[in-house]
Amino acid sequence: MTPGPYVLPFEAIRAGDLARVGGKGANLGELSAAGFAVPPGFCLTVAAYERFLAGLADAETMIAELEALRPGDHAAAQALSGRWQSRLRAVPVPPEVAQAAEQAWRTLGPGHAYAVRSSATAEDLPGASFAGQQDTFLNVRGLEGLLGAIRDCWASLFNERALLYRAQVGVAPRGLGLAVVVQRLIDPEVSGILFTADPTTGQRGLARIDAAFGLGEALVSGVVSADAYTVDRQNGRVTGRIISGKTFALRSAPQGGIRRVPLGGDQAQTPALTDAQALALAELGGRIEAHYGVPQDIEWAGVGGQWYVLQSRPITTLFPLPAPAPGDGQLHAYLSFSHLQVMTDALPPLAASLWRVLFPIGRPPHALENPLLTVAGGRLYLDISYALRYPLLRRVLPRAAGANIDARMGDPLAQLAARPEFQRGPRVSGRRALRGLAPVVGPALGHLLRPERGDVAAAELESTNRLLGAFRAALDAAPTLDARLEVVMGQLRTLIGPPLYPLVSRLMAGVLSDTLLRQFGARFAARADLIAVGSGQRGNVTTEMGLALGDLADAAHGHADLIARLRRTELSAQERLDVGRLPGGEPFLTLWQTFLARYGARASSEIDLSRPRWHDDPAPLLNMLTGQLGAGAGTHRQQAQALQAGAQQAAGRVLRAAGPFRGLLVRHLVRAVRTYLPLREHPKFLLVRVLGLVRPVLQEAGVVLAARGQLGSPGQVWCLTLPELQEAVAHPDRVLDGVASARQTTFAHDSRLRPPRVMTSDGEIITGRPVAQPMPDGALGGQPVSAGVVEGRARVMLSLADPPVQPGEILIAPFTDPGWTPLFVAAAGLVTEVGGLMTHGSLVAREYGLPAVVGVEDATRRIRSGQRVRVNGDLGYVEVLN
Repeated sequence: MTPGPYVLPFEAIRAGDLARVGGKGANLGELSAAGFAVPPGFCLTVAAYERFLAGLADAETMIAELEALRPGDHAAAQALSGRWQSRLRAVPVPPEVAQAAEQAWRTLGPGHAYAVRSSATAEDLPGASFAGQQDTFLNVRGLEGLLGAIRDCWASLFNERALLYRAQVGVAPRGLGLAVVVQRLIDPEVSGILFTADPTTGQRGLARIDAAFGLGEALVSGVVSADAYTVDRQNGRVTGRIISGKTFALRSAPQGGIRRVPLGGDQAQTPALTDAQALALAELGGRIEAHYGVPQDIEWAGVGGQWYVLQSRPITTLFPLPAPAPGDGQLHAYLSFSHLQVMTDALPPLAASLWRVLFPIGRPPHALENPLLTVAGGRLYLDISYALRYPLLRRVLPRAAGANIDARMGDPLAQLAARPEFQRGPRVSGRRALRGLAPVVGPALGHLLRPERGDVAAAELESTNRLLGAFRAALDAAPTLDARLEVVMGQLRTLIGPPLYPLVSRLMAGVLSDTLLRQFGARFAARADLIAVGSGQRGNVTTEMGLALGDLADAAHGHADLIARLRRTELSAQERLDVGRLPGGEPFLTLWQTFLARYGARASSEIDLSRPRWHDDPAPLLNMLTGQLGAGAGTHRQQAQALQAGAQQAAGRVLRAAGPFRGLLVRHLVRAVRTYLPLREHPKFLLVRVLGLVRPVLQEAGVVLAARGQLGSPGQVWCLTLPELQEAVAHPDRVLDGVASARQTTFAHDSRLRPPRVMTSDGEIITGRPVAQPMPDGALGGQPVSAGVVEGRARVMLSLADPPVQPGEILIAPFTDPGWTPLFVAAAGLVTEVGGLMTHGSLVAREYGLPAVVGVEDATRRIRSGQRVRVNGDLGYVEVLN
């Protein structure tokens, strides 16, 4: 068979030919070349499809209509599919294409039956499989049948399910190509699907096999129940099998097409595979996975003792493994650091690398990046294996994480802690941990016993300002970019260390006193009062930021033209702020500049340093500000005063409930809470401002590397790690454009993934449920973190680019970090998908007295803006009332 522009035999195809023969065709050629048993065949290339499409007179009209299709619009997809598929089926196969296909078919043998399958250029890729979106034709016989099946395959690129899937995953219709695979049909005794990793749990060490008698199309299409086998690949054992009742098998019909053959008697209950066959298939799958380097979804067929590979594609639903991978042969457990930081979006490599440099716990002395803080799917994961193996931490960590970080973390961690792998092996050294914690724990206990007097929060803010000033001065003194990067690395490696010990010890005293007060007071005082004691305290930098934004809104009150200008969201931020000549504009701008000078380094999802800061792009901040313009002047300050008064009253009630003797301890704890708990946002505030000074240095590096030709654009700098960036700046001959481009593609894929809270080094995703609580039928359960019950209209915000919450609305969000804080002034309640008692949104909700429930799974999908909802912050659930 001679390769040509319209036809390529499998033996002439390799993995790099995807643009010519699509994903399925490229994989079959690659598998054939690698020596796997693949039934012979050929591909009609994308060029053949393009030649066919040229026969459609109004192809441009079709493409334009498909480009307008919105994700999820089933009615439009159905109409488009019906119209254009019928038009395409009326277009003849071009003579030169038909001639090339006939020649290839005759070379393979016209007396055989064939399978005709689509192979799209956006199919069977690492990021999206597109499996089953186009049509397949089995047992095709004769030249006329072959050409008809080829044309129908081309037309099936526009069936309803394919249109909707491509719209959903963002594949543009223009430029999409479709090849067609023509392959000699195997009439198998048994066939099925092999996953070289468990697609449900993510475990890489388990293979899952579905098998049925006859052609595999019955299994793929779901018309028969398959036998299911689980194989432990590491130990070479079948660990699970489910044998189904198989009522029929699909077989090739003598005159073409397929037929159902009933399976009676014992055959219906006979296993499709023996254990030895299942192990042989798993071994075959392991070799295919090793060839591609990633877990595979394999279609296979067996006949006469021979296993044939009909297709292999990446398993696209697996969450990536944490990297760097452990090298000790032990199973490792990972906790989502992104959930801990309440920001679950994917991070580009440079932003993730910053955190790996910053994080000090367990970092080897000479390591640049901390190996205990890993990256998986663009998210940060903390290796907690050594902690779980320590008996005390094994008991405490699941409860603490479930209560304080995320309600859905506790149960998965408890499951892991009970496993044999975490009952033995390397663990945290208690002695070394005590030595490391002593500089913080000792002073913290002292502060707890003897709370300081005076404005501790203001003093600590002044101290962190001095640290920030020293860093700024060092950057200013550095004469070159190399030197500035060295200053940045030094600051990041030492920031979370001795300079912050005094602040951390005082913060620890505040958290300990708050915890002790709630636990001790639970015996005699109301839970809502115990929480309210720490609310509304002066000195919390994040709460003060919200008040400062309220002051900005007050500055605009009474100036209609100024307010109208600020609300013009169709303008750029600079145009909206061009208010100097308007009444009230100059005082407003003065206050605006003061706000940015103090808080301009903040941003939405601010742990991702690639995100613009407010002083770079103030549009999100302006949007939050306009959300507050509808509130009355001074409302935010009155609310703060009411919270402070409420905290005093709550403390009085707790003291009265405690009685004279217990009241001595309660009074002491209340004082410690009110002295030190306002410090809880100080470390993050310092970190964000430090990163605000780091960001311009990294951006400068991007400009330099792009100018040298080492990167394709300055923005690609976010696709490098910090060590790579330092190396690239120091060595102008190192071109990293290809690396950065590949990582941009990976980042786009990772951004669509939903990160698990807890996983293992084998890829297993551990799931669990929060502790159940009574709630009404249909309510959405979560964790109560701020007391009270409130009703209002929902405002679903996926990001700060969405229309802001208005006064009296309930904010529904995937998460909230400090960049969202100004919204709390207007909101009447809060619901988030992730979070715990001590995460940011919960803390600020209590500061503002907002009823709040966190850990409500899929809240942003199950609640729509405008619906009336009731948030029960006492019992932990949300009701959709209409």
